[in-house]
Amino acid sequence: MHAKDVMTPNVVTVRPDTEVCTIARRFIERWNSAVPIVDQGAASSGSSAKAI
Repeated sequence: MHAKDVMTPNVVTVRPDTEVCTIARRFIERWNSAVPIVDQGAASSGSSAKAI
C-alpha cells in the first residue's frame, strides 16, 4: 500500500487571506475538519485546524 492509496484525491485548499467564515463553510459543505493553507506557489503555510 502507498500513500496515494489512502489520500483524498481532490484536496480542498485555502489561501492565507481566506476569511474564516469561508473556511467554516467549506468544512460544512465537504465534511472536512481541516484544510491546508497554501500560498500562491502552492507551498503549505499550515493547517486551518491549527489556525482556528
